[in-house]
Amino acid sequence: MAYFGENSIHAWINWNGTNNSIRDSYQVSSLTDNGTGDFTVNFSTNLDGYVPLVMTITRSNQTTGSTPPGVRSPSGHTSPSSSIASGSVRIMHRPTTSETDADVYGVVIVGDT
Repeated sequence: MAYFGENSIHAWINWNGTNNSIRDSYQVSSLTDNGTGDFTVNFSTNLDGYVPLVMTITRSNQTTGSTPPGVRSPSGHTSPSSSIASGSVRIMHRPTTSETDADVYGVVIVGDT
């Protein structure tokens, strides 16, 4: 049974960032590789409004650094909300001083469906 409505899970995805293969997903139409550690998750259906919550996880074979992926902030790092749209969210993974592709990523989008 799926729950639809306010503050429900709108979409989720689990993928391999080293080869961009989607393991499983719900309400995701595609995944765009924008460069190393930089991905856009595209939704099958748009959200009705602003995305209130984006949760991210990763498993990486990094020996240093522990920063999880998050919503990408543009070059000024002052407006991550510009990477959140009704039809997509852009995620960046930079566990050390440079971006990296991990073998396991997960993203859950909670919002009004």
